[in-house]
Amino acid sequence: PCTPAYNSKDVASANSITFTTNAITTGNYSLADGQTVTITSTENENVKIVKRSVTVTVDEVQRPYGQANPTFTGRRTGGMPFGEGDTYDDLHMTFYTASAVNENCDVGTYHVYGDFGNPNYTGTVIGTDKLRVVPAAPTYVVDSTKQIKKGSALSVFTSIAPAKATGVGGADVAGAVSWYSDSEHSTPAQEGDVSGLAVGSTVSLYWKFAPSNTNYKDVTGSTTFEIVDGDPQNVTFTSTTVNKVYGDAAFDMTASNDKDDGGAIT
Repeated sequence: PCTPAYNSKDVASANSITFTTNAITTGNYSLADGQTVTITSTENENVKIVKRSVTVTVDEVQRPYGQANPTFTGRRTGGMPFGEGDTYDDLHMTFYTASAVNENCDVGTYHVYGDFGNPNYTGTVIGTDKLRVVPAAPTYVVDSTKQIKKGSALSVFTSIAPAKATGVGGADVAGAVSWYSDSEHSTPAQEGDVSGLAVGSTVSLYWKFAPSNTNYKDVTGSTTFEIVDGDPQNVTFTSTTVNKVYGDAAFDMTASNDKDDGGAIT
C-alpha cells in the first residue's frame, strides 16, 4: 500500500507522481514506512492531469440598435462538476462576438462566443442567438401644444408634424405620420374631430410616427390644439428693420394678423 501525490493540481505543471509507502509486513516481504518512488511524465505518458470539461451557456441579453454590445455573462449548465474548491468565476470566461457585430449591425439575433481563461478547463460554450439587437427609438419632436385658427381643416392641424425623425448619430429617419382621435391610436382622426370648434376651446389629437427603417421603432405622442380667432401661422411684423447697438436695452416689436371679422390684433 502507498499514497500517491501529483506535484501539482494544474494541467500545465503536473508532470510527476510520487508514491509514499506505508509500513507493512506480509509473509516473506516487508515495506518500511515513508519510502518514496517518483514517476515522471517523461517515463510514463499517463502521468498527467487532463482538463476538466464543462458546458457553459451564455445568458441572453438585448440592446437597442446603435449602442455598443453589453458585457456578456454565463453559467455552467452541464459537463463535469467543478474541480474541488472551484466555482464558475474560476473558469475566467471571456465572451465576444464576431467583429462585424457592433453598434452598426441591424436588428436581429447574433452568436456569442466564449473562451476558457483557466487552463485546467475546456468544454462547450452555448451562445447561439444570445445577443438580440432590438429597434431603437428615434428622436421625433412635435409641439405638445399649438394654436390653430378657427375653422381650419384637419390638414392644418396635422401639418405640424415633421416628415422625418433623427436617428443614431444624427441620421435622418424617414417615416409616415398617422393621426388619431384616441390615445389608443385605434381611430383615425377625421374632419369632424376639429370642425365647429369655438374660439378658446381645445382638442387633443394623437400621433404615431412609423419609421421606414426597421432598425427604429414607432414613436407616439399627442398635441393639444387651442382654437384662436386669427391665424397665428401668418403673423406680419409692422417693422422689419431694427437697429440695436451692443449694450442697448431690449426692444419690442409689434405684429398683427387678420381676424375673421376683418379687424387686426396686435
